This record gives sequence, C-alpha cells and structure tokens, in this order.
Amino acid sequence: MRKLFIIAMLGLFLLSSAFANERLINPSVFFRVAADQKCLELKVLNLLDRKASLRIEDESGSVILQETVENQLSHITNYNVEKLPAGTYRFVVETETATTSQLLMKGFGGFALEGAKKVAYKPIFSKNGPFVDIQFAKASGGKVQVIFYDKTGKEVMKEEWVQFPEAGRSYNLRSFAKGAHRVVVKKDNQEFSYQMTTIGA
Repeated sequence: MRKLFIIAMLGLFLLSSAFANERLINPSVFFRVAADQKCLELKVLNLLDRKASLRIEDESGSVILQETVENQLSHITNYNVEKLPAGTYRFVVETETATTSQLLMKGFGGFALEGAKKVAYKPIFSKNGPFVDIQFAKASGGKVQVIFYDKTGKEVMKEEWVQFPEAGRSYNLRSFAKGAHRVVVKKDNQEFSYQMTTIGA
C-alpha cells in the first residue's frame, strides 16, 4: 500500500512539473514591415492553450488598436498603419510569460521598425505543499527581488538575486505561520504578486 502511495505521489509530481514546464514555453513573436510600406505584419507562434493580447499604443501610451487571440498554433495578421499620423508607436504582444514590444516610427515617407524588439519576462508561480516555485521562461539577467508578506502586510522574508544562470528559484515556506500570505516579485521595472495560503510548521 505504501509503495502504491509513493508511486501515485511521484506521478502527481511529474504531472505538475510537466504542466509547469509547458507554461514556461514562451510564444515566439515576429514583426515585419510589408514591402508596400502600408502594413505591419505580426506573427505569433506557439499559442496552443494560450492567450495573447495584441495592441498598438501611441506616444502617450493610449491604446489605438487592440485584439485578443488564443488557442492557435500560429497567428499571422497584417495591420494597416498607412493612415496613422506621423509619430512613434509601440506594438505590444502580451502573454502569460512575457511582454514583447517593438517601436514603430511613422514618417511622411513611410514607416520603419525602430531598434530591436524587447522582451520582458514574467514570473510563473506554482505551489506544491510548503514550496512555492517562481520561474521565468528565460534567464534574461538582471536583478530579481522577492518579498513575502503575511496577511497583515508585514514583511516576513526578502531576497535579491541575479537571474543568471538560473531562471527561477524555489522557496520552502514551512517555517511560515499558518494563513494567508502574498509574495511580490520585482524585475525590469515590473511588479508581480501572488496570493497563497501556508499550512504552517
């Protein structure tokens, strides 16, 4: 009986790990200017069982076009930007694991992509017993700050680490008091939080 229980728990762990790894596969995003200088082509791959928010923002950050796509092996679309006023625009593709952005410069003679696309990765949180895993799709470098708070908002643990070569870390919260807690992750001028309940020692 004990052997069957261990096998069942191992299977559950492997299934949870496979699900976590699947969530960490970041969709691939490609931008291209059409030859006629009228359209911006966007291609997003690996969107099966995933959702992506697509939007174009002007210089003030106002959204001038937005749509949501999901559960597609690939999504290819063309946006006609010919009638946009001259200026700088930002094309954003946001998924569960990352935000990809590309600057678009519009002039009177046409438009062009400005610089390379930027990818800001988001943390994926998962809880397994007393452990909380915080993983990113890629170890992109830079500092990661992790702060745990109890239900009163009091800081109970804080850590700062450089994201290379490891893309994430696991935290044992067994010493935390039983009850509601919140973890905040700060990276690349972004802040993410995750609510959880700990079982105590």
